[in-house]
Amino acid sequence: MKLFYLLLTLFIFAGCSSRGVEYVMPAPHVVSIGHFNSILGVAEVKVPSYLNSDKILVQKGSRLYKIDANFASTPSKMLTQNAIVALKRSLNTPDVFLYPWEFKTAKGLVVIINLDDFVYRDGKAVVAGSYYIKRAQGGIVAEQNFRYSQACNEKSQEIVETLSILFNRVLEDIARKIARR
Repeated sequence: MKLFYLLLTLFIFAGCSSRGVEYVMPAPHVVSIGHFNSILGVAEVKVPSYLNSDKILVQKGSRLYKIDANFASTPSKMLTQNAIVALKRSLNTPDVFLYPWEFKTAKGLVVIINLDDFVYRDGKAVVAGSYYIKRAQGGIVAEQNFRYSQACNEKSQEIVETLSILFNRVLEDIARKIARR
């Protein structure tokens, strides 16, 4: 009987301690594009509402369903952090911060990224949306709609990695536009 309770206890602890796989966006892989000599703010990336449920939207023809992604943090926060890190690296500047800033300034630029699609559709990962680069004191410097897609398998991990690669393309485009200023 003691053996039974011991085994039962072990099974309970094993069940309580096991966790599913959590996904994070891989660290951005960026190249040095230029240098930016002012402050750069990155607003929290706006994502479609379906990303708030730890699911990846999958579309096959007219059929939609979701697969578990179990993100380690909210996708919006992970994408925003990746944007800050990527822009720091690609523009060779430490002065990239979350916007709105905790300090008052009329200098610098602000990057706003709105994602409309962050999905796996018909065998491809798709990232689509728009971004704006504006002056801190107002006025748009650049705006762009984007749509990137790349074929990948229907495995959660590969979809997340491919979506991250596509999001990095958006960040490289933003960095190029800022560097040309």
